[in-house]
Amino acid sequence: MAVRTGYLRKRVSHEKDKEAAKADERERWVLMINSYATSLLIWGVAVHFFCDWIMQNDWMARNKVSLRHPASWVHSGIHLIGLLLLRLLLPFPWWVAAAIAITHLLIDTRVPLVWWRKFYRQTTEGPVAIDVAIWGDQVAHITVLAVAALLVAGLK
Repeated sequence: MAVRTGYLRKRVSHEKDKEAAKADERERWVLMINSYATSLLIWGVAVHFFCDWIMQNDWMARNKVSLRHPASWVHSGIHLIGLLLLRLLLPFPWWVAAAIAITHLLIDTRVPLVWWRKFYRQTTEGPVAIDVAIWGDQVAHITVLAVAALLVAGLK
């Protein structure tokens, strides 16, 4: 009986080792995904700020609200180019860059943000209304980048 008990102990120990190894592998996978997603998000935000604040001129800022005006397409095209250049550093599918640029185009029409401010009854008048509008715009863009980073890291 003692030999059989030793065998069972070894088998249970071996099963625990296998479970621990699987848990370690899952933890390494999660860390790798989180690290890649974090890198994508940080660089994506950097590209976004550069394209949105440095590369945007007055013509784009004033006219990007209309999809019929070329300024909206030029502005989102600049974002697309910035994201495609980012792919040289951190590989991700080209269609993700295109999807982000398209959402940028739509957010910049201000239609979704105006709807949200009315629906959620955010400040639309007074001295802080412009801050609410600007930050709402930036938060929407960064949220898109965060979701894209998580999706891309999960695909990897």
